[in-house]
This record gives sequence, structure tokens and C-alpha cells, in this order.
Amino acid sequence: MNLPKEPKQTVERKNENNAREKHLTVVPYRLIQETPKHTLKQTLKIQIKKDTVTPLDTQIAGHGSENGGERGMLMHKDGFVLKPVQAPPKGLREIGFYQAISGSNDPVDMKFCKFTAKFFGTETVESSKNCKELGEDYLVLENLTQGFDSPCVMDVKIGAKTYGPDATELKKCQEDAKYVGTKIPQGFSILGIIVGMRRWTKNFGRQLKENQLHEVLENFFNTSENDAKAASAIARCFVEQLEEIQGLFQQQTKFHIYGSSLLFVYDYTAFANFSRTGDMQSLKSSVCLKMIDFAHVFPGDEKLDENYIFGLQNLTKLFSAFANNT
Repeated sequence: MNLPKEPKQTVERKNENNAREKHLTVVPYRLIQETPKHTLKQTLKIQIKKDTVTPLDTQIAGHGSENGGERGMLMHKDGFVLKPVQAPPKGLREIGFYQAISGSNDPVDMKFCKFTAKFFGTETVESSKNCKELGEDYLVLENLTQGFDSPCVMDVKIGAKTYGPDATELKKCQEDAKYVGTKIPQGFSILGIIVGMRRWTKNFGRQLKENQLHEVLENFFNTSENDAKAASAIARCFVEQLEEIQGLFQQQTKFHIYGSSLLFVYDYTAFANFSRTGDMQSLKSSVCLKMIDFAHVFPGDEKLDENYIFGLQNLTKLFSAFANNT
């Protein structure tokens, strides 16, 4: 029996897509979705629907954080965080990065896993039963504030250059015009801080000058109200982790990462506990530092990621100076 031929335009479009996909550094998202896999719902027997998720109240930066009409991050009732999959190629790169390091035996990948949120795959948040076409795709990640009574959060974007080699000239100009007080001279940008009911948004970071850098950690550790000794101790915990990440980047040449952030999290109750007990081990368990946002990951081509290292070194100096002088 002769089957009907596909229209010429359809065949040409498929050929173009296949040719384009050969040059992608990650598996196209449509193929990821078509590939049989053990999903989060199958493995953990949870349901991901609109009525099982709420907006992530500790999101301080990123898409959807400023009510601009974009999808924001969600928190599942069982404790997972759902991050919207961005449009290609950004979403493809982020999924590809998490897939590349997850479950890998490569020493570099394993170190990256240590400093990133656990990745549980991708899922569709369905608006209602049997209406998957109305759903939206999300990365399912570990909630980095899980178990904290009163999480305090700071999002710091790393790098004087925050766009990848595929950026247009317009995108380069737009990015270079942001956070000029710290991004070029220091190699990092303060995207936001949450401490209790107080929030410092992007406007704080955009207006920040080099001679005002002391305000960053004064705000994050709320030094006007908290015990200076405890603030210094928490800062030292972050310094230890920053130095570990710095050690990774001073060796790894596998990835160059642009526009990625470090998320600093500590439990506000740590101040009272440390002031009362002086228990350093307990304090360390109340501190978390992870790398987030991987929409601009490119091959390292056997070269160090000097752009990331520059920002990381200066940020480590900022925390070290605070810890030593407080």
C-alpha cells in the first residue's frame, strides 16, 4: 500500500530542524520529553498540578520575581521547587547541564553536583486532570530553604560578563549597562536580599557603588540587630564554601558559565542558637550555598573560566573582610 507523502514544506522544515539539532550541545527538549524515563511522579508517587503548588516566597530574583507577567518559581506541597523551563536555547542548555552532571562519575561533574540543587528531572504542571496541553514545563529541583525556620536569602550573579558567546550586540549593551557599580570592577551583581519581612530588590544592587559594598553584608546579616560574633561566624561558614567553589573553578576547564548566581541561605534562628550555645557544628548546618541558573553554560575548551573566577575571588574577599572585622 502506498502511504501519502508528507508535503514538501513539512519535509524541508524537518530537515532544517534535524540539521540545527546536530549542532546543539544538549539533547533538544522535545526529544527529552519523548524519551521514556522514570519521572518524578512515577518515582516518588506525587502529583504536580496547579492545586499542589504555590509561588515560592523566597524567590528574590529571576524570571517572574517582579510581577512582570512572566512565570515565577513554584514550591510543591511536598517540598520541591519548580523552575520554569525557559524558551530555547536557554531552557535546553539548563536542562542539558543538569543532565550532564547528574549521575555522572566524572570528578568535575561530581563537584558541580555538590554545589548545585539536586535535580529531579522535568515535569509538566497540569492545570487540571487530562488537560496536559494546558500545562507548563518546569525543572524540578531541591528546595534549598527546606527545614529552615526563618530562611534569609541573597542572590548574587557572578561575572563581569553576564552573557554567553551567542549574545547579540544589543544584548551585550543591555547587560553591560546593568549593575555598573559592582559588576565591572568587582565581577558580581547583587540581585536581591531577603531577611525576615525586609527585601532589597534589584534596585538596591543596581544603585550600589564600590564604596558602599559594606552595606551588602550589613543588610544580609542584619548587623544593626544581631550579635556581631554570630554574624562573623556565619560569614566564615560561607567563606569556607566559597573557597571550595573557588578551588573547583581554579581547576575545571569543562564549563564556562555566564549569568549564573550563587544563592546564599542561612536560618535566622542560627543567630540566637549560636549566641546561646556557641555550637559551630550546628551553625554550619544552618548555612547553605549553592550555584543556580544555568541557561548560559558553554564548553570550556580546556580553558579556565576567568570571568567566573574574578567575581568569585572578590566576593570571597568581601565575606572574609566582614568575618575578620565584625
